[in-house]
Amino acid sequence: MKDADVVGLLADVLALGGFRVFRGDSDTRPHLLGLHQQKGLLAIEVARDGAAGRIELNRRISNLRQDIPAVADVSIGRRVIQETGVPTADGVLSVEEAVGADWLDLLPSKPLDADVARELVSRLAPLITFDTVSRGPLSDQGAGARAAARVTLDEEQAAVAVRAVDEVLLVTGPPGSGKTLVLAARARWLADQHPDWQIQILCFNRLLAPHLRRLVADQPNVQVATFGRFVSNHGFRISMEGEEEARRDVARELRHARHVVDAILVDEWQDFLGAWTTFLFALVRPGRGGIALAGDPKQALYRDASMLEALAGHHVDEVELTVPYRSTRQILEVTSALDDALEVERRDLAPDGPPVDLVYANNLRDQTTAIATDIAAVLREGSRSPGDIAVLYTRRFQLGSVCNALKAEGIEPQVALPRDADQLDLTENKVKVMTVHSAKGLEFEAVFLCGLEYLPGLEAAGGPQQARTGYVGATRAKDQLVITYSKDNAYLQRVRGVSRDLLRQWVWPDDYQGTARGNA
Repeated sequence: MKDADVVGLLADVLALGGFRVFRGDSDTRPHLLGLHQQKGLLAIEVARDGAAGRIELNRRISNLRQDIPAVADVSIGRRVIQETGVPTADGVLSVEEAVGADWLDLLPSKPLDADVARELVSRLAPLITFDTVSRGPLSDQGAGARAAARVTLDEEQAAVAVRAVDEVLLVTGPPGSGKTLVLAARARWLADQHPDWQIQILCFNRLLAPHLRRLVADQPNVQVATFGRFVSNHGFRISMEGEEEARRDVARELRHARHVVDAILVDEWQDFLGAWTTFLFALVRPGRGGIALAGDPKQALYRDASMLEALAGHHVDEVELTVPYRSTRQILEVTSALDDALEVERRDLAPDGPPVDLVYANNLRDQTTAIATDIAAVLREGSRSPGDIAVLYTRRFQLGSVCNALKAEGIEPQVALPRDADQLDLTENKVKVMTVHSAKGLEFEAVFLCGLEYLPGLEAAGGPQQARTGYVGATRAKDQLVITYSKDNAYLQRVRGVSRDLLRQWVWPDDYQGTARGNA
């Protein structure tokens, strides 16, 4: 058996024993480090000769203490796994003994100080980063630091990504708190730990699937699909429309269900029907990677059903991410003004940025002309690339006006429709035009949000669900948010009440004299 195979088996054994497992990422660290709430820190070395392995393990632990001063005085358990022959020294186990796992129960209790454990996790659980495409400088100071924070998992996020899951891991948090990145990081970590596993990422929004695929593109055993495509590929037929129909279909298909994957990770879970979640439990192999669910009830655009209903009877480990990294504090303050029920918690922890812009125009045509004028000026200035920008609208009839206004400025838009998801390349360097619903799970440096005046009030049928459209649309913006409107409603009245340091108000065309082509 190869060293890598032995290490993989041992990682599984430790994980099942309740350890958080870290693989050695250099020649100076042990093959495996296990962190346990009660048993403390355990270092493991795999070697052909037990005596030589003990010497090597001691050297590596010495280096570890130098690398991470927090563990300089920590008592570290030590075990050497001898690949061949019969071990003859204390602390040396054969592969058969190690895989048997009985020895874990005999380890003495050495609880680790909580601060030391956090420091250890922050150093060993990688600050996982993802490659992103940057097409040019952002338009405001501090944008570079914000961009780096958005694609690097902090200590809290990294710990969730490598958390041992008994059955269900539920990850919640405000918009932009890294739920999608944590899921992708967890998928990558599981794939690295278990290259023979089949790992499935699921989402609701078809336009989100290509983005998720890019985050795990280098992991051949990680697949991404919408729920509908996933079950269809495995020969099951389940309704995508309503809860009652889906429950009926699930009851029928459960008679033929089988385990088809080793781990399931669901993004935008708040939009999943409860019956879909019920069916997922029948498809994942027990005792492996479990099911990880990430969602935010405030972003539920399609239904108001309880997210937790489908988890009854299952062991759920719930984690809440706390820091909203994506959108600036100014954007989240304006978003929170839309409705008390949509207040973004802990928005004071978000990064600072420029104020939000609120633009009044007489009608839809003028709104879209103002949007196109703003975008053209930004592109001429060179502070953003077309692919950094999205125009989001709330009603389908707005699409033609948006596209015509952009084309009049010489800007070729990329219209992103769900039906074209398989052919679309959202990394193409063009201004994106899509509905708020289609933008769920996506993000852009600058967002122009058009159509809040068409959202019904909270007292109207479906009002609370419709109100979330504004919440989702606004929080797709990372650095700059521009809201345009022609008619008043309760949401816009509340937005206009935000303080001047958070919101700048403009009128088209009066305040655009220096923005139009030729006058910049």
